[in-house]
Amino acid sequence: MRHIWLASILASAPLSASAMDLWTFNGRCVDGVVKQAPPTVDMQSMRGSPISCDAASIMELDNGRKLVQFVQKQGKLNPPGFAGDELKYTKGKYSLIVDRVYPQRTLAGKSREQILNEGAKTAIPAEGYCFFSVSDFSKLTDFSCVTKTENADTKIIYRVSFKVDDISVKRNLQGSNESSPTTPPPQKSRESSFDRIFRIYYL
Repeated sequence: MRHIWLASILASAPLSASAMDLWTFNGRCVDGVVKQAPPTVDMQSMRGSPISCDAASIMELDNGRKLVQFVQKQGKLNPPGFAGDELKYTKGKYSLIVDRVYPQRTLAGKSREQILNEGAKTAIPAEGYCFFSVSDFSKLTDFSCVTKTENADTKIIYRVSFKVDDISVKRNLQGSNESSPTTPPPQKSRESSFDRIFRIYYL
């Protein structure tokens, strides 16, 4: 299943890059949940569906984009991934402003090529943050992501926290050249929107 794990990571990085740094983590997801409902529904009281994982990765491309991908090594459902390009200090923690999310998707019965092709097409605009226990990814003990995506019909909330057991770091790996970098959504209202997401779904 190792090739499936790596494929699911690389499939979530369809950005043009000549090289990238990759941190891979063994550990476990805790308090992971996805909530999906029409935009008018109050999701605070919803139980949602659990998100399980036993590995994760952080990928930093040479164009500055960063991807946090959660992984279930022996599972049939790939957990979500989160991408952005701006790091900052927020709410007392180092954080990545998320502008794209890669939704959960089924892996069972698919080849590596199918996983890569599918992953490259699944990114959707999102609002949210990933938080890190320290700014040096090679010293992380935990990290988490919380995001919201919404359109006229559906609102989706992802919340995932990860406890780190061990870390592997690889530098200057060959990146993907399959497509051009995506353009982040406008910065306007990110802070106020995030404050609402954080207060309701993360605390």
